[in-house]
Formats: sequence, structure tokens, C-alpha cells
Amino acid sequence: MQVLDERAGGKVTVKELAAKHDIHPTLIHRWQRKLKEGGKAALQDRAPVPVHQPEATPEVVQQKVVDVKNANPFLGSRKLQEHLARFEGIMLSAGTVNKILRRFGFKPADEVIQAEARKNDPEKQKKFEEEQIQREQEWQRFCRDHPNDLWQIDLSTFYIRGQHRVWLIDIIDDHSRFVVGFSLGTETTAAAVMETLRGAFIKHGLPKEILTDRGSQFTAWQGVTQFEKLLGRLGIYHTKARSHHPQTMGKIESFHRNIKRELIDVERFASQEEAAQRVGAYIDHYNYARPHQGIGGFTPADRYFGIADEVKRHLQERKDLGNEAVVAGKSPTIFLMGKLFGHSVRVQDEAGRLVVHLDGHQVYNMDMMPQRITATTGAVDEPSDAA
Repeated sequence: MQVLDERAGGKVTVKELAAKHDIHPTLIHRWQRKLKEGGKAALQDRAPVPVHQPEATPEVVQQKVVDVKNANPFLGSRKLQEHLARFEGIMLSAGTVNKILRRFGFKPADEVIQAEARKNDPEKQKKFEEEQIQREQEWQRFCRDHPNDLWQIDLSTFYIRGQHRVWLIDIIDDHSRFVVGFSLGTETTAAAVMETLRGAFIKHGLPKEILTDRGSQFTAWQGVTQFEKLLGRLGIYHTKARSHHPQTMGKIESFHRNIKRELIDVERFASQEEAAQRVGAYIDHYNYARPHQGIGGFTPADRYFGIADEVKRHLQERKDLGNEAVVAGKSPTIFLMGKLFGHSVRVQDEAGRLVVHLDGHQVYNMDMMPQRITATTGAVDEPSDAA
């Protein structure tokens, strides 16, 4: 209404107003038309709502999709949709077929076809491996040297039950790919972004630099945004990605592709609260339990908390023991590995014994078998309830 009131005064042109408020001229024309046709109520924000709410595909139909896919592994979603309609009488959209395939862990048809082709052609396999190495090197080339040197922030959107639009705001550390903060809400304002950012500051401290795209939450054609003022007060340098160049934000864009492909596109959330819970669980798994090819097979947490070398040393010890140790039950299982007051700590199970290592040296060893508990600091033959 502020923009329309200024325009109604007749002192400025649409083009001048657009430049002043950092919006596109056609948006102003659209607002003018809406105001004329429906008054102020027509200007209220409304999320796009489909004509009907989609229902969950029956399990028997999903199983049929899986069976046909197993019988025809090279069929993509579109061709599989046509096959189901033509020969099975099942009417689904290609998008629904694709979601079902992802839910049951099927890889894209092109990926399957290329993998089969490489099996029979050593040259193709060699070229594929070289391309993988090159991509990994390119990825590493633009990687900052230390945690909190640079954070990337971006937004992604999806719908709950096909109607309720929500926005995922994530912050990822450039060096480690560790997600330092996220939120799921209905707003894309600078205030929502800054609230998410403050939560990350409290948990992980301040980064030296933050990279964003040129969205209105982060930057403006004229003047300084609240986001930029916050970073300025904290002494954090703001780097802006080039327009129409998504590669600059490649790491966080890659995370968005993964979470959409593996969670958002295959699950049907009942509410925003459930979606937030599932997204949080996914991010915990991504941070702490999922090896990342782009960082040498370590988890993001390994790199972010500076324990990658310790993990690497442990993996070499496991390798030296060989698979025979696993069969014999003598291969240690890691429960916990991390940093504590600047020291490397590793807690592991060695054939039923709880062993603690500090900076590579064993400092504690306890037998966890129920019939007997002993420790290097003492012994208890029959542990009491108090113990």
C-alpha cells in the first residue's frame, strides 16, 4: 500500500518506484490491478492452493509400481507411468511414480543404464572415475581451510500436504559441510533469517565470513539491509554470490538437492511440526553419521570438530587388523569420538571392554560383561545398585 500510495500521488513513475523499493515494475502493475479489482483484501499474501488435496497412493498400487520397475529396470518415471497406464490400468502422474521409486530406493534410470554400460566398457569406467576425481578436486579447490572461516546461507521451499507452504533456512560450514543451523517456517523475511543465524552463533560461535545470494533478505540495490547491519556490528564479512551463477553456492545447493531427493520428495508430512522434526533428524544424521565423498569420506562433524585425523588413524588401525578381527569379535567399535578441552577423545568397545583414549593414549579400561566389572582405577566383583 505504501508503494501504491506513492504511485497514486503521481510524482514518481513505476520505474522509479521499482528501483527505490528493489522490486520489479511488473509487480507494481499487478498490485495496481489487484487493488482495482478486489480492494485491499486482494493484496493479502496467499500460498498457491491446488484444486484438490492429493491422497496417499494405496500400498497395493505402490507395490505394483515396484514390481513393474523391478521387471523393467531401465524405464524412467515417465515411461513407467505410460507402461502402468497402458498395461496395468494404473493412472498416476510421473511425479507420483518418481516419488514412489525414490521411497523404495530405486536409482534414476539414466544412472542405472550408465552403470551397466560401464560394466562392459573399461574405457567408460576409466573416464567415469577420472571425472569423479576431477569433480572432487574442483570441490576441494574452493573449500576454506578451517571451520567457521565461511558459512553459506540459503532458503528452499516445499509444501505440507500439498497446501501449506514452508521455507527451510539452512546455514552450512564451507570447510566441513556441517549444517550449523536451520529453521522451518512460513516466512522468508530478514528477521527469520537472522533468528536462525543467531541460533547458530550461540551454538557454534561467529564465522569470519558469510556467503549469500542476492535475495532481498540479504542485500538491496540501495541502502543497507538489517542483515548487513547485523553482520557489520559483529565484524563478519558479507560475500554475495554472482547473479545467475548457482555454482558459487554449490555446497548448500547440493545439500538442498539431497534433502529433497531423500526426504522431502518421498515423505508425506502430516504437519509443519512433523516436517521440522523429520528435517532435524535428517540433519543430525547428515552431520554425524553420513560419510561425505567431497571431504574424503569423513562425516561433516569429523571435519568441523577437527577429529578427521583421529578418525583416519582409527580406520588405519581397523584396516591393519583385517576382517578376521571382525569375525572373531575383536574389532573395536567406536561409540564416541570428539574433542574435549582441546584434547582428542575416543570411547570404544573392544571385545566387551569399555576403553577410553585421550590424545591416542589409553586412559581407562573397564570390563562391561554383566558378571564382572573391573577397572584400572579399582575393582568391583558384584556391582551394587548404587554402583
